Amino acid sequence: MNNDELDQLNEKNQKRTKEIEERYFAANAEIRTAKEIMNEQKETFEIKERFKDSSINYPTYGRGLKLPAMELNTFMIS
Repeated sequence: MNNDELDQLNEKNQKRTKEIEERYFAANAEIRTAKEIMNEQKETFEIKERFKDSSINYPTYGRGLKLPAMELNTFMIS
């Protein structure tokens, strides 16, 4: 190979490199950050089942047991 052929190959290589870099930077600019994704998901987030407070449900009501009082020793197991 002579110098002219090497110069032509070098030019082609530089053109290809430039095209690849342009595609890379264009694709890299389109990547969203994790913060952007989380903010977007936060807006559409829905709770499927709301928390049901069972503190007012007492296991002794309606079973003929003593009504709850301060002196009654009980444990609620859920």
